[in-house]
Amino acid sequence: MGFNLNGNTLLSTTITPEGASFKHQKIVASGGDAITYNGQWKIHRFNNSGTFVVTSFLGASLAIDYLIVGGGGGGGMDMGGGGGGGGVITGSTTLTVGSYPIVVGGGGAGAPAGGELGQPGGHQFTIRAVAGSNSTFNGLTAYGGGYGASSVYTYTPDYGTPGNGGCGGGPSGYCNDATSRSGGTGTAGQGFAGGATIGSAYYSGGGGGAGAVGTSANNRATGGAGKYSNILGRPFYWGGGGGGSGYSIAGGYGGIGGGGGAAIGDTNPSGNNSIMWGVPGEGGDTNSQANKRGGNGGTNTGGGGGGGSHYYATNSGGNGGSGIVIIRYKYK
Repeated sequence: MGFNLNGNTLLSTTITPEGASFKHQKIVASGGDAITYNGQWKIHRFNNSGTFVVTSFLGASLAIDYLIVGGGGGGGMDMGGGGGGGGVITGSTTLTVGSYPIVVGGGGAGAPAGGELGQPGGHQFTIRAVAGSNSTFNGLTAYGGGYGASSVYTYTPDYGTPGNGGCGGGPSGYCNDATSRSGGTGTAGQGFAGGATIGSAYYSGGGGGAGAVGTSANNRATGGAGKYSNILGRPFYWGGGGGGSGYSIAGGYGGIGGGGGAAIGDTNPSGNNSIMWGVPGEGGDTNSQANKRGGNGGTNTGGGGGGGSHYYATNSGGNGGSGIVIIRYKYK
């Protein structure tokens, strides 16, 4: 912008109304468990349910980007399948002045071990793993991940069949027949299916992730990868699937993006490349009644829980990780 020094008249402008909104926009908004800044972005992070309040701004509406992640599903026990990652939604929209309630979904509990409930030996397990809860914002819902399945044998809720959700859970490998069992289904646009058991006994399926399907038998049942987003200014993944328990081979790692590792595991990272890595599954020997727990999904990642091992005591599935909602906008 310049002036004619003789006539004191405006010669031209180089600031458009859009440019002015970026340079001089004054935005008053609140809410979230943490507010951070990254370059021109102001970021509101909701680790828990709350309200995003837009008090004032310049212009007709406030443009925002968002990330919504549902809670991850719990892992199964007794050669349990991995829990599905929470569904992930990303996008942009505009808001007006007002209050916007936000719900952050919790992670689902892993299937409890029989011995931990004081039950006798054998397959008397009637409590399945729990699906993750939904996360919501501005009319959008990211669905919780499906639960991982537990033992096929007389396991009355599911008989080895996993749950559907934002991402699908993985099936249990504990059967001595060659029946194939599909992974739980994911939700279109949010996540993928869990891995399958393909005509083999003693191989579980990994939980589906928001970016890829879980691994199927006869491989190490790693959880599906989560979905990439740089909304925080760093390259994180969200909604990784939980690993499926090992028996004939080692258990699967949690999918990148917070997935928990499965039992018959090792100390290598699970669910990395996320704000909170998943917990590796407990170790143990293959081809044994190892009685080892699956690892939990990472907090606020939507990662699925890892599957617990064979047989009936101290072999619970891992809990799914809670979800998250993140909102950002240009504040200068």
